[in-house]
Amino acid sequence: MRRAIVTAALVAALACAPKNPPSTIPVPGNPPAAPPPPAPPPAGPQGLRLGPSVLRYMAHQSLHAEQELQGQTQVIVRGTRLFFTATVVGPADSLGYRLTFTIDSIALDSGTTVPPTVNLSVARGLVYDGRLTPSGVSRLTLVSDSTRAAPFVQLLGLLQTFYPRLPTGGLTPGIEWTDTATTDDRVVIDVKRQSINHSRAAIGEDRAGIRALRLDVNSTYSVSGAGSQLNQPVEVTGSGTGTAHYFITADGRYLGGEGTDSSTITVKFPYQSAIIPATRILRSTTILLP
Repeated sequence: MRRAIVTAALVAALACAPKNPPSTIPVPGNPPAAPPPPAPPPAGPQGLRLGPSVLRYMAHQSLHAEQELQGQTQVIVRGTRLFFTATVVGPADSLGYRLTFTIDSIALDSGTTVPPTVNLSVARGLVYDGRLTPSGVSRLTLVSDSTRAAPFVQLLGLLQTFYPRLPTGGLTPGIEWTDTATTDDRVVIDVKRQSINHSRAAIGEDRAGIRALRLDVNSTYSVSGAGSQLNQPVEVTGSGTGTAHYFITADGRYLGGEGTDSSTITVKFPYQSAIIPATRILRSTTILLP
């Protein structure tokens, strides 16, 4: 409006001015102010991350293995149930949340036996202590009693990989990604497991009456390691595939899941020139307890 008034005033002045007016330069009006910047787009949905909780679980593992030994096939069938409490304490620091696993008990499936020197009741009350990142990476660095924990060395591997791996930005419906991981495992001896994992978050669904987001993971992996058994050197190599489904709530609670792992393993005893091929199928189910 101001510009229109100034222009009209200039036209009127020029119409009344003499033919030889003084050389004056009119001052233009102020330019209009720049329009305000557009509002930022609304923030996307927050991704799900693991968070503080105190939850009780039952983890069931069922193993079916077949191995060739001196021309004969040996079949191993074993099932165990681990009852424990997982405590995740916030707030998180640069290393993640404080994480403890407290063992309540270990039970065997019908037909499963352990060496007579192993007393399962000794596991009761063992506490594994470490850290858990919001993206599901756990590191256990302490155990309350290393002597009592020695017969249950495989527990450490199970607990180290208990939580699902989540993307850095959190879990949102439909997100897909691929990552790699190197973890500890136990196949006759301690081995390293290197896996490539293809993950996808499916739509939400109910798990034990609680609304949760389901995470589907398909993996391929290799295992390798060298050690000793009964004072004899042992080498282990192999590969396998795995599928798993995990359930996470909006407030960061892990509700459990299930998975199947199939592998082909070769165990070598170099001093005896013995090679033992084996196949393994491991089925796992984790249930949240009341």
